[in-house]
Amino acid sequence: MRLIALYFAVFVQILCVSRLGAQDSVSYQVDPAKPVQTRTGTIVDYNNKILTIKIGDNQRRIPASQVRQVSTRYTTPHLRGDEQLASKNYVGAIKFFREALDQEPRPWVQRVIQASLVQTLRENGNWLDAAKVFASMLSNESECRFFSAIPVPWLPINPNVNRTVAAEKWMGDSDEILALMGCSFLMSTMKREQAIERLQKLKQSKDPRVARIATMQIWRSRMLVADASEVKSWQRKLEKFPEPVRYGGYFVITGAYANNPKLSSTSRDLAAVEAMRIPILFPTQHRLSASALHTAAKLLQTSNPQGAKKILQELAVKFPNTEFGKSAGAQLKK
Repeated sequence: MRLIALYFAVFVQILCVSRLGAQDSVSYQVDPAKPVQTRTGTIVDYNNKILTIKIGDNQRRIPASQVRQVSTRYTTPHLRGDEQLASKNYVGAIKFFREALDQEPRPWVQRVIQASLVQTLRENGNWLDAAKVFASMLSNESECRFFSAIPVPWLPINPNVNRTVAAEKWMGDSDEILALMGCSFLMSTMKREQAIERLQKLKQSKDPRVARIATMQIWRSRMLVADASEVKSWQRKLEKFPEPVRYGGYFVITGAYANNPKLSSTSRDLAAVEAMRIPILFPTQHRLSASALHTAAKLLQTSNPQGAKKILQELAVKFPNTEFGKSAGAQLKK
């Protein structure tokens, strides 16, 4: 829990200052038992392993795992994009993030913008564009901090001819990340079996990032047919994955339990708790969070109707424009 909170503090809440000429600052902690230190200068690069900051004529390399806070300057379109995304105005956010990319000269900040753009495109249903931006981001920085933003669907997505054509091409690509995204897009198409076959190979990838997502996508393919023992094995495996990428696994596990008519009331309550992890721990996953809340309310309907009602109220308020928020609003009116 503390690790994921730290991840999102660094991932989402990079502080900004308004003066374009202001220096950057980095707060980091070498040891949890020691106080946080702060250095001021110019950040040269920041990836998944190292933050490099220039201080005078010298450069200091700080392990990314030690970074607690980064303060820097952002352009106006970048800040406006963040505001629009927070308000779930995805069309407006996309416009501003694209403007910000044109104006931002620093590669490490460009990757921050690209990660936000990927999220926004994904939430707006522009999966193909999101995948292209993500692939571009990783082509410029293989050790990018934002791999967990990879746009692979966990919910069914509407058919799209251009996306399907691109996905079929990517599925056979030697680039495993492209192949992974391509397979995920084909899970609801006539190419489902070929996609699962490729995912089985990607599951054995030497890149653990690819192997983990591929594994959870295979679970996704069995969400409606897996029995309780299989789902429990998924849970055990999921706990060994890095927290930032677990959201897909939590969603699949919750869905598998929700579709099991033999589930006891106690198990349904536990499954509801599992569903609540997504909106709490992964707030940037808007539509997935809405779906998880909807599932949690469904699971609690019999054993805890008041708890279910509170979840539906939260869903209707936070995600009113999703199909799940609209469904919650309709249920509350009955």
